[in-house]
Amino acid sequence: MADLGAYVDRTIDLPWRWGQQDCTMWVADWCLARWNIDPAHRFRGTYSTELEARAITARGLAATVTPEIPLRRKSQPDCGDIGVIEINGHEVAAIWDGAHWHLSFSPEMFFSLVGGNARVRPMKGTAPRGQTPAEDERFKSD
Repeated sequence: MADLGAYVDRTIDLPWRWGQQDCTMWVADWCLARWNIDPAHRFRGTYSTELEARAITARGLAATVTPEIPLRRKSQPDCGDIGVIEINGHEVAAIWDGAHWHLSFSPEMFFSLVGGNARVRPMKGTAPRGQTPAEDERFKSD
């Protein structure tokens, strides 16, 4: 099983790119690492702006992505599970670490939600996203 801490460490400094490395794709990439499923396969590369992303999710993020996720719905998440949570009226994709939700927030903000408190950390970098984890690491160090 994929290690969530290692995934967060590997991806936290990747640059924001709509349709490639954004809040929803970050969680979809976790699904690829953990379950070898891609709930965003129909959407990857089909948008490159926030406006285009909002058009795709106009019915709501949960309504858009739920049919794409072949996982059983649970009443309580386990460590590494994914979900769509609401923050200030906005639905965002998130990953449960056993104690709180982790999410990437548009643009260039990374934070986790603990109860009613958010811990915020900026995403850094202007390097392109690699095609493999090794390329991501190379771009981070360049």
